[in-house]
Amino acid sequence: MQNSFNYKGFNLRINADYAIGHIISNGALARSMGQGRAFNEGAPSQALGANVWKNQGDVGKKYARFSFADADFGQRNYLRQATLGNNSSYNSDVSVMYEKGDFLALREITLSYDVPREITKKFRSSGLNLFASVYNVGYLTAYKGLNPEIYSGFDPGGYPRPRQFSLGANLKF
Repeated sequence: MQNSFNYKGFNLRINADYAIGHIISNGALARSMGQGRAFNEGAPSQALGANVWKNQGDVGKKYARFSFADADFGQRNYLRQATLGNNSSYNSDVSVMYEKGDFLALREITLSYDVPREITKKFRSSGLNLFASVYNVGYLTAYKGLNPEIYSGFDPGGYPRPRQFSLGANLKF
C-alpha cells in the first residue's frame, strides 16, 4: 500500500504491506525457556513472570516450568527432537508457543520539500527537492517474537530488517 499526501510543496509518502492468516511457532522463546542455565541468568521475561507453573498443583498458568537444560534432562517441556521449519535439531511443538503472525509492516516514510522556483532561479537551477526517509520503520503486530515476517512456520529468533535513515537533496539544472 502506498499513500502520498501533498501540501504547499511538501510531500509525505508512506509505504506499507501486510500479511494475515499465518501461525508462527515461537522457537526462540521455546529455546530460551528450555535451555536456561539458572533461574535468572539469560531467562526471558516470560520465565520470570507470575504466569509460570512452578510447583505441583499450580493451575491457570500459561507456561510450563522453566528449567535447566530442559531437553537434555528428558523433561521436554519446551524442546523436542522434531523436523519442523529449517532443520532437524531441537524445535518446539508445544502449543503455547504458537501465535498468530499477522502484521502490518511500515516499510517507508518519506517527507520531501520542493523549494520554490523563485529561490532556485537565484543559483540557476530548475528545481531543488530536499528529503528525509526512514525505511523499515516497524511492525504493528500481536506476535511476541522478534520478527513476525516468518513464512516457514518456525521462528528461530532472527532479527527483523534493519531500520535505515536517509537524508538528501535533488538539484536539477
